[in-house]
Amino acid sequence: MLEQASQPEKALLLFGRYGERLNRLTLASNSLEKWLLPFTQVLPTANSFPRLNILYVSSGKKSQVPHEFVQWLVTVAPDRPQPSGSTSSEDTCTETSQQAIKTSTILARLRILLLYNVTLQPQDWELLIKAIDLSVLEDLHLHSTNFSSTQLDLLLERIAAADAKSVSLKLLQIGSTELLVDAERPALQTRILKAAPQMIIVGL
Repeated sequence: MLEQASQPEKALLLFGRYGERLNRLTLASNSLEKWLLPFTQVLPTANSFPRLNILYVSSGKKSQVPHEFVQWLVTVAPDRPQPSGSTSSEDTCTETSQQAIKTSTILARLRILLLYNVTLQPQDWELLIKAIDLSVLEDLHLHSTNFSSTQLDLLLERIAAADAKSVSLKLLQIGSTELLVDAERPALQTRILKAAPQMIIVGL
């Protein structure tokens, strides 16, 4: 877990050493907007984190998440160059089992995503929600963000379009979001539970 990094170069060094073993990553700063922008310029490719399934992005002061970071989360990384030569059946099996990782995005692998005290541009919310794998993501924490009824509509549309048995999303944290300004709490809760009766809603 990486909670703070004063320089992007330090973060890059740590990821180079431990990225393949990392299953949880916390990116936290009092000025996340200024800190994440240069950080995205040195981020490794998504397949440098084959085990990452928990991501926390948190800011001490309200900050906007840069588009470049959201784009990194939702972009399929190119495969690393592989050495030439013959491969055994065991190698072939291993390559096959890793193919889903190599052709997926960071966001599609997450079981838990937490965004705290941050804002996203409307187009970035759309990118993020559409890239979530509902069969994998279990907890979505959006406390103190600018998540609103527009984003909720998109999320509920995706849940409704999916096979109910395949949806893993069980918890939605929406405390102190713009969503609570947009709708009355009882009506909002009824609306969410109608679309996703298995969902635990926190923050209403």
